[in-house]
Amino acid sequence: KAVLGCTDSTETPVKKYPGIRSMLCNIVRMSNQGSVFEQHPFILIFPIYNLDEVRNWAGEGYEAIVVPASAHVAQHIGMNNVNLGDAKSANKDDINKAVDLASAACEFLAYSVLEKTEEEVNKYQDCRDVQAHKTFRDEKKIAVPFVLSSFLEKPVFKISFVGHDDSSQNGHPAPDPMLLAFKSGNNWCRFFAGFRMVAGAEPEEFDDLSEEGRQNLRNYVAWQAAREKSLRHNDIMERFGHEGVGVQTSIG
Repeated sequence: KAVLGCTDSTETPVKKYPGIRSMLCNIVRMSNQGSVFEQHPFILIFPIYNLDEVRNWAGEGYEAIVVPASAHVAQHIGMNNVNLGDAKSANKDDINKAVDLASAACEFLAYSVLEKTEEEVNKYQDCRDVQAHKTFRDEKKIAVPFVLSSFLEKPVFKISFVGHDDSSQNGHPAPDPMLLAFKSGNNWCRFFAGFRMVAGAEPEEFDDLSEEGRQNLRNYVAWQAAREKSLRHNDIMERFGHEGVGVQTSIG
């Protein structure tokens, strides 16, 4: 119910409660999103924000870079249809600002993996990814996006998300930039390290959720209750300063 939503039939009219999957701040609408963004790491979308802007985000519109794995993938998600807003080419400053955020997200994900047990992380790996996870634990290195010293030969898509208070009904509502950065960071790490830093999207049907997925929901509900009492949005981002097992980064 927390994932898919539910209804309260004791009220008149029946009241509907949206699930996590349909919350405005947790949605990116793309053609074939399930196959290229959730099941496979073929799309990266990083906000053109620095960490302070991500921490202080309150529903405003913003821009982001979109990096598809190939021209075929770009067409597969409908970039030629401009489903994500007016697609433009990002300049070097746009790319480097997004890359700084992407690097921080990837490093944070790497730290978070090393704070978990190997068995815990292996629960959400495919069989072929287990060895890559072990290699990462042994070497404690991860490739991260790097700042450009010169401009790329090929254009990088830049898209615009509209703010949640935009009444024009035009454009794509802005997803939470923190969630988007971590999702794309997980895709980056999966593509270059060969395994998932965090669990991917769960099946559509609630009854098909894994036990770990159910536990994640319980944790989410507990976190949400605590957040309503005392936490603010940007407190979550302070975890970037959390001290953990050291990770060496390599240029990739």
